[in-house]
Amino acid sequence: MNDEFATPPPELWQNMPPTLRVVAQLRDAGIIDPTLARSVYRSEAVNACAGGSAGSKHRENRAIDFDLPPNPDNVARLCELWREQGPALNLGLGFYTPTAIHIDTAGLTSRSAVECPHVGQRSSSRHVAVPQCDAFVGATVFNSRVAGKSRAPAFL
Repeated sequence: MNDEFATPPPELWQNMPPTLRVVAQLRDAGIIDPTLARSVYRSEAVNACAGGSAGSKHRENRAIDFDLPPNPDNVARLCELWREQGPALNLGLGFYTPTAIHIDTAGLTSRSAVECPHVGQRSSSRHVAVPQCDAFVGATVFNSRVAGKSRAPAFL
């Protein structure tokens, strides 16, 4: 069953607190708005429907995707934080678009190794037709932008 609101299995719960601490830091700095979260934990089925990679940090419950609030300084401030604190925070940062971002705390990876604002340019998050996903409304939370919906986990 594809469940866009699935919670991670208990053995993955411990993976999210480091990412939430970074989210809190970015929230307190006014860089992100937690209510603009687009994708957090993804089951294998939901990840496949979303076009996520097999090694997606969302599957490990270590990643959150956000839309940045409309402030022209947010990208520059986010990049500055990534450059200055990224290694200490184990911060992975990727951009789907200039204002749709991926944050994880699974370590600096090759997608984070290039200069901001093109840190980890990620592929398009368009929904790809997958037969087992057709009945799954909102197969990718990214599509909620098109539907005019916005969802954020209650704990943010």
